[in-house]
Amino acid sequence: VELHLESRQFYCPDCNRYVQEHFEFVGDSRTMTNRYEKHVYECCRHSTIERVVTQENIVWDSVQAIFTRYAKQETAFLSNYQPTRIGIDEFAIKKGHKDFATVLVDLDTGYVLDVLNFRLKDELIVYFKTKGDVFCSKIEVFSCDLWEGFISTAQTVFPNAAIIADRFHCSKLLNEVLDKERRKLRREFKQEAEYKNIKWLLFKHWETLNDKQKRTLLKVFRKSPILRQLYFAKNEWRNIFEDNISKNKAQDLLQTWIEDAKKLNHQGLNTFIKTLETHFEIILNFFTHRISNGIVEGTNNVIKMIKRMGFGFRNFDNFKLKILCQFA
Repeated sequence: VELHLESRQFYCPDCNRYVQEHFEFVGDSRTMTNRYEKHVYECCRHSTIERVVTQENIVWDSVQAIFTRYAKQETAFLSNYQPTRIGIDEFAIKKGHKDFATVLVDLDTGYVLDVLNFRLKDELIVYFKTKGDVFCSKIEVFSCDLWEGFISTAQTVFPNAAIIADRFHCSKLLNEVLDKERRKLRREFKQEAEYKNIKWLLFKHWETLNDKQKRTLLKVFRKSPILRQLYFAKNEWRNIFEDNISKNKAQDLLQTWIEDAKKLNHQGLNTFIKTLETHFEIILNFFTHRISNGIVEGTNNVIKMIKRMGFGFRNFDNFKLKILCQFA
């Protein structure tokens, strides 16, 4: 192999061509300069391995090896990282499959602490116990949705943590009650134009609607009093969580809200109330810490984007590393 310093290119007699400076046709497994490797790694962070292979004209194994090495270096600090407030959520590894993974996020920094290819309570308990008693005892806040597996795990392994039910997940459940009633009316009154195209209006808060949107909903509410009652019950729920009030004040307001909601005697709303009463204490914890799982939901959106860009990942470790370095 002959090195042409003046042209900063390598000439390969076997290939009978010049190749850019980042290649060395020798037995060394590191075939690129450090500067170019870092460039390849940054490309991989914001794109797919396949696209970088095509863009840089490098074999797949070399690109994957570079990304893996640099990503592990960049995320190595996570092995000894001690968060105090964490959020947890699940996401589907493959769309349409009952194959779920779990993501752990530091609510203060936004770091993805880990991505686990399981979500069952027993497996999560074992995972956190292997982190050690010191790690678990320093967790002060644990934010999650209302899935019993996450709540039971936190109660088992985090002795000093306040468990907080995500307020947005609760609102989502209430929106589903409202939307189910809308779909029921849509099926019963197929010829009624008023019930068309109002789904997203029902999800919006009354204060954010313009005059035209308000008139549209009022026209619907005149035909369906129960839909009106559910809508404004949802708005009252939202106002309680938006107000800067103490936990004791919130408890009084929520108990009053429950009593009023029960008077509607609506099946879907009664189911929501039962869920609310079951998890009443951890829902109230929001008013002490003012923490939600919003940052975790945002992380899940980025994970979905990564999956779409890569058309899925066959190797979970590569998928996990891609997520970790994206938020490091």
